[in-house]
Amino acid sequence: MRAVILGAAAGGGLPQWNCRCEGCRAARTGAVPPLTQSSLAIRAEDGPWHLVNVSPDVRYQLEALGAHYRRADGGDAGAPASFHDVVLTDAQLDHTLGLLTLRESPEPLTLHATDTVRRLLTSDFDAGGMLAQWRKVDWHPLRTGEPTRLAGGLVMTPIDLEGPLPRYAGGGTAPGAAVGLVFSEGDATLLYAPCVARLNDALRGHLATADCAMLDGTCWSDGEVAHRTARQMGHVPIDGDDGLLRLLERVRPPRTILVHLNNTNPVVLPGSPERARLDELGVEVAVDGMEVRLRP
Repeated sequence: MRAVILGAAAGGGLPQWNCRCEGCRAARTGAVPPLTQSSLAIRAEDGPWHLVNVSPDVRYQLEALGAHYRRADGGDAGAPASFHDVVLTDAQLDHTLGLLTLRESPEPLTLHATDTVRRLLTSDFDAGGMLAQWRKVDWHPLRTGEPTRLAGGLVMTPIDLEGPLPRYAGGGTAPGAAVGLVFSEGDATLLYAPCVARLNDALRGHLATADCAMLDGTCWSDGEVAHRTARQMGHVPIDGDDGLLRLLERVRPPRTILVHLNNTNPVVLPGSPERARLDELGVEVAVDGMEVRLRP
């Protein structure tokens, strides 16, 4: 199994266009690498790529992915990037705005999504309807606990993370609003959960058995962002008595990587005390292009 973090940042990226926080300033001056918005590409060892979430930066992310593997495999330098289908963990804007960029292909687009996400993307934010004006959209349902075999042999099982509805849908919560994805090939398993509102039993159970976990690292502290708390935005903070770190101190897979990093999060700065705490635990901070390879 191969997984490539196409985008490591939360909505807005790093730097965010209207922000002068320490992380954004560091990215603008080259002290830390810039990060695009959250997305993942994953495939079985010899299968096609599956795109997980479609950020507004998808064009650049796919070009970077294609260029890397064309160089590595000695392929046609002028060939476009390709993927087989799209899986959506939620209907948040930073994970779905890029769908409209995928309109150019005449081929049908396969979209895996929960019933809740499909409803949101065909009503409150009708990205599905707009996209269908250019290409056919084949919706495939994601149901928590039910495995789906993807092209190439990768098996994907969604877990409900009890996440919030997007702000454009009025907030609140609904079953299937946000899911984590457990990918497996043979004995190898990878957990991808970029939007975790609550450390529920489903997440804890799969965290204990995963070979690698890519987890929501949006905010270090609950009060980090001025206008809303991390929890109000639907993200468990990293620090705090009931934060992600407390869980990782007890249950941690062989490799843990924090994704969906907000520009205000001090862990994006390698010299910060917060980053040092992660280093002590062996928890990694994602960057664009980071690859994880798990043997089946």
